[in-house]
Amino acid sequence: MSQVTETKDIPQRLTQLLEHLRMFDSILDQEAEVLKASDISPLITLLEQKETLSETLTEEFNILSKSLSPDKNVQLSLQELLLVDSVKNLSTQTQQHLQEAVDSAIKCHEKNVINGMTVQALKNMNQTLLNVFTGQDQNAQTYGASGKTATSETKSNPLGKA
Repeated sequence: MSQVTETKDIPQRLTQLLEHLRMFDSILDQEAEVLKASDISPLITLLEQKETLSETLTEEFNILSKSLSPDKNVQLSLQELLLVDSVKNLSTQTQQHLQEAVDSAIKCHEKNVINGMTVQALKNMNQTLLNVFTGQDQNAQTYGASGKTATSETKSNPLGKA
């Protein structure tokens, strides 16, 4: 593709990237809500959608980056692309759309990190409860009346045993 053709494609590619970033943001919001709910069965479908959309976003970004990067062998981030001379020559509206894409990508990243931390916290809590219920954690700590943690005095007395 020639540079002129690539430049004409950039607004359309940015519009498509922005739309997919909005969809990804929506999926992240749905994921956060499911993680707060007691029924997490919709999570599987959301994760499949998230993975598919993530692959699409990566592909779109790579194409856009190659179109705007002065060195086709170097992969630049969206923020780095804003500093490239070829981007400064684009229309103001296209530059604004690129800035929107940067802001949206940062927002999505932050939400994804938060959801990941939520999953990790839930995993840790579930594992701790499983260890206490099965008597596997000899160093299980519980809160005493003073609010401080204390090592459990009972050794290997699983709550599941009669």
